Amino acid sequence: MHMIVRKIGMTTRRKQRTVIDTVKGVNLVDNCETRMDEASTKVSNADQHAS
Repeated sequence: MHMIVRKIGMTTRRKQRTVIDTVKGVNLVDNCETRMDEASTKVSNADQHAS
């Protein structure tokens, strides 16, 4: 019985870890996209100032 409980605990932990990893990956992608947006707005602002 103990072995079965342990196995279930391991699988649930693994699932939680993968979920956390995917969430982290999504957050990283979001951060990259927001940075790109900020950079593009800065460039457009610089262009407006130059003209």
